[in-house]
Amino acid sequence: MNTLFCRSLSLGLGLVIVCLPALFAQAPANAPVKVTIDDDKTEISDRVLPLDPVIRVAYEYVGSMSFGVNGEGKRLTCGA
Repeated sequence: MNTLFCRSLSLGLGLVIVCLPALFAQAPANAPVKVTIDDDKTEISDRVLPLDPVIRVAYEYVGSMSFGVNGEGKRLTCGA
């Protein structure tokens, strides 16, 4: 191909790529936007549930940047 043709084609494609965002840009809104926030009713509960005092999940540091998670006596994870 002719080098002049290749350069002009490259320049034309470059201009199209640079001008594409301007073609698809949105015009700014003329009128201000009104936003209304309606809060839901808050529910207040007097219920108190008992806490389970048994520790079921234990995190432990094994060493050399490793940790483990035990759940009810079984090893769940071990990072190394």
